[in-house]
This record gives sequence, C-alpha cells and structure tokens, in this order.
Amino acid sequence: IFDAETLKFTGQYYEMPLELHDAGIPWCIVDGPRGYLYTIEWHNGERLNVFDLDDMSLVKTVPVSMPLDRIQGGDIYDGMLYLSADVGSKQVYKLDPVTGEASLLFSRNVSPECEAESMTVLPTPEGPRFYVMDIGPMRINLVLRAYRLTP
Repeated sequence: IFDAETLKFTGQYYEMPLELHDAGIPWCIVDGPRGYLYTIEWHNGERLNVFDLDDMSLVKTVPVSMPLDRIQGGDIYDGMLYLSADVGSKQVYKLDPVTGEASLLFSRNVSPECEAESMTVLPTPEGPRFYVMDIGPMRINLVLRAYRLTP
C-alpha cells in the first residue's frame, strides 16, 4: 500500500492467492463504490475473483459467461468492467461483475504484432471514451488509441 499524497510505501502489503492466478496478476480493477478489487486468471479466465478492499480477503468468485483470454488491463465505468484483451484483433469486453455476463464490446483491428496493454474509460458529453495503450511491434514505441461507441 502506498500513501496517495507522497507515493511512499507504507510498509503494508497483501499476498494474493496463487491458486487463483496461475499465470500471475497482470491487472486488477478497484471498485471503490462496492469496496472490491477484481482480478481474472490471465489465460482463459473463467471466473472473476472479488476481494474485499479493507483486508484483501476473497469475498467470492463469479463465473464468467465466456472465457476471457489474455486480459491486460481494464477499468470500471458505470458499474461495469471493461477489459482490454491481447488476442486476435485486440478486443475490448464488457463484463457485469455481479452476474458474470461477458460480451464482446468491440474489436480494435490492431496489428497482431502490437501488444494491447492497459485501458481506461472516461466520460465525455458524447458518451464514454475508451483509451487503450498498445506497445508497437518493435517494442520501442507506445500508442494510445481512443475509441467511442457510435449509436
């Protein structure tokens, strides 16, 4: 845990259960209003892991309606999780953290040589805008791409 004002390490930390994360934890999402932290197994994740923010204890796992592979980052917006995947054409998924219902929101059609990374969602007057970071094929450049859903 780091102090939000100074960014200094407080000395307090939590160990995450390795049996839920065979391939590590490449991302996590904090849901402040619900008091949770979310993770999914990196390779073909079939359940959303829900941890209590106060003590990082596992609260529950939520079965996901479809396996989610190679999730590299995401954000929570209006109560839903939005996840950036580093597979195929670099998809973005929408996941309901309560029901586990997952769906493909859109494909980004980014070169397979690029690596999809983190993502954030910000409100705009036209609706949510999705910002996704990619590492270029030569691994020497980063590209931030913005997406907006059209009605």
